[in-house]
Amino acid sequence: MELERRETLRIQKSLVRDESEIWILDGCFYKKMDAAELEAYSVLSSYQEQLLRNANMAIPYFYGKIPSLELSQLRKIYNWYISPQNLYKISFLAGVKHRQFDESYGVDGSFTSEDFLQIFKSLFLFRNIVQPKSLKFSKDYELDPQGLLRESAEVVDGFLETDSKYLSDRIGKTQGLLGQSSLVAAHRDLNWNNMGITNTIEGGKRVLQVVDWGTFGLAYAGYDEGRLFTRLALNPYLQNIYLASIADFARSNFGFQESKLFMLSFWRTVAIRSYREIFLILTGRYERPINYRFMDSSEDERKEKSKSIFYKEFLSSFETMLGIAVENLSLLLSN
Repeated sequence: MELERRETLRIQKSLVRDESEIWILDGCFYKKMDAAELEAYSVLSSYQEQLLRNANMAIPYFYGKIPSLELSQLRKIYNWYISPQNLYKISFLAGVKHRQFDESYGVDGSFTSEDFLQIFKSLFLFRNIVQPKSLKFSKDYELDPQGLLRESAEVVDGFLETDSKYLSDRIGKTQGLLGQSSLVAAHRDLNWNNMGITNTIEGGKRVLQVVDWGTFGLAYAGYDEGRLFTRLALNPYLQNIYLASIADFARSNFGFQESKLFMLSFWRTVAIRSYREIFLILTGRYERPINYRFMDSSEDERKEKSKSIFYKEFLSSFETMLGIAVENLSLLLSN
């Protein structure tokens, strides 16, 4: 129980948002959920067995509202008042690990091409299995990519000493082509902190485990894969393996036109997400987890120097990723 307490506190202190949302007790997670996440579990629970059987994909079991006895236990263990409002219980998935901030962007990542292909295959099957009739989900750049660019442009363009009009033009042209395909079910916030691959005891089957479904909604195929790629921003070596793997996967599983639209959605997501990440970094979105990551430095001067170097590398990684994405978008749009 003490291990669970320490892990809970570590996760809470390293969250991007400045509030406590997660507690662990007896191998289960207790977390605050909004209407979107509750709706996601309502939809996904009916597909749970089929996803595991046919897509080798596992999601947490949703137990519902926290029982009063377990709420009392949480309050006793963590020594503070925990409100029962919007607090729900889900099962633990052993393959999902909450990483340090820089590790969550690829530092020291040990993923292989086999891992990436497993992810792509499971996501491909997930999109074919889960077909919700309707979903309510928050505004984001899949719905209004131009709007998100406009919101970020003043800050990002000043930093890059460039103009977002060229990127906006490329994104606008992708919309016309992607309109030929349908929006499909998507997680919409895949990252290395909310997913993992593990082997099952029975049959040694490799299973992709995915949590944090509060962003669940609709997107074009390739969106989840593109967003996940941006979370390798600090590891160029793994980026290359990822890109080779996704190219192989697209060639093997799609026809020419379908493959083009898939990669168009992928690179569009990488471009917009990279642009947005620069905005988030410059406006202090990640200050809390980065401060926590470097808090162990014994000297303030050394700590600030380490943080300064990290911020510089972090920003540079997304500048590079943005350039690669725009180049590939231009290539796809010209063919």
